[in-house]
Amino acid sequence: MTLKDKCTILQFADLGDERGKLVVIEGAQTIPFDIKRVFYIYGSDSTVVRGQHANRESEFILINVAGTSKVRITDGIEEFVVELNKPMMGVYIPKMIWKDMYDFSADSVLLVLASTHYNGKEYIRDYEGYIEDMKKTKPLVSLCLPTNGVSEWVFPVLDSIYSQNVDNSLFEIVLTDNGENDEFKTKIRKYVSEHDNLNYYETKAEPFLNEIESYKRANGELIKFVNHRTKLLPGMLDKLIELVRNESEEKPIIYFSNGELELSKSVHEYGTFDEFVNTLSYWSSWSTGMTIWKEDFEKLPDDINLFNELFPHTTVLFHERKRNKYIIDNSVIFDEIPQENKPKGSYDLFYAFGVEYPGIISSLYRDGDITASTCKYVLDKNLGFIADLYYRHVVRKTYCSYNLEGLEDMYDIFYTKESLQKAVISRTKDKIITKLGIK
Repeated sequence: MTLKDKCTILQFADLGDERGKLVVIEGAQTIPFDIKRVFYIYGSDSTVVRGQHANRESEFILINVAGTSKVRITDGIEEFVVELNKPMMGVYIPKMIWKDMYDFSADSVLLVLASTHYNGKEYIRDYEGYIEDMKKTKPLVSLCLPTNGVSEWVFPVLDSIYSQNVDNSLFEIVLTDNGENDEFKTKIRKYVSEHDNLNYYETKAEPFLNEIESYKRANGELIKFVNHRTKLLPGMLDKLIELVRNESEEKPIIYFSNGELELSKSVHEYGTFDEFVNTLSYWSSWSTGMTIWKEDFEKLPDDINLFNELFPHTTVLFHERKRNKYIIDNSVIFDEIPQENKPKGSYDLFYAFGVEYPGIISSLYRDGDITASTCKYVLDKNLGFIADLYYRHVVRKTYCSYNLEGLEDMYDIFYTKESLQKAVISRTKDKIITKLGIK
């Protein structure tokens, strides 16, 4: 829920007639609380700033019954300004929201309805102190869910999270939507209204960069990427929350491989970046495993264009190369919803995995952060992955929404045509042997 969603603009009915205007406000009916206190501000000029506080217990409705004024509203992260210029219009200010009233017209009369009797002890008048208080109330985990608005995927994923019955104050969901599905937008706004820790944003970000937009809006101590097609398994939200409690001091780099790696145990720790990259192999191209501490994300560039356009998560995942502790958790925490024939992406598949991703791995070697053997190993494993893609989409012509036209252009940059053919034959042979049970 965005700050604007929380601080709603209220429109009151004009019940007047030819004799004049009449506006009626009733506690807990036309406004969301019972009225315990009423006061009004007048005689302030345009240079005066009133308010300048947040309240721990009080909710307010602000209405300019005469003249105009402006209200600056912030929670320390988001901010917006409301101009109060109609006596039939008000703005709702919930608890723990900072407000400044200013730019009063000469005839301004600002009416304030409050949910509590006055208690000076519940006022926070120091902004820095308010920010510190807000940090203490932030969630432990931010589940970041970028989407282009596929209802058949997103709502089951959201249900899988909320069905775990975890205290909403411990986590938030950040949903960034760069799609144009109006039906989805209507449905998600209704869903947001029912969940106070679900924050929905519409963005104009390019397809994969929408992931970074979701990270930028996260408030939790730990950010976990959630693919809009992967349901969170029961108990896994508690697992993430416990992870924060256990690891928040050391803040290791963490990746969830969801059972895709052949490891001897569920959780492995590594002392070097090179070991981490080597074990992940080509799975580091998979954004679904992404996890990052908010503190680490804030070290990254503000300019979204400085992230890799096709694999922006690698800019995040590979940023901290000198940590003493890296964790790969191979537990299965997600359940993927079948794609069927819904478009998954339209990018150039062979350019992405045959040129761009190998370039990212090679740059780690050039920078001296991984060894030559790790670089070669990951590139070789990635070739096997490309061979699978080739067999699936070029040979068998399995449905995909990707652009396959970059195949010829891929050759002789990192991989030759002959090396791909050999890999396809080798992988196909392995599949046949496995299927027949030949040892």
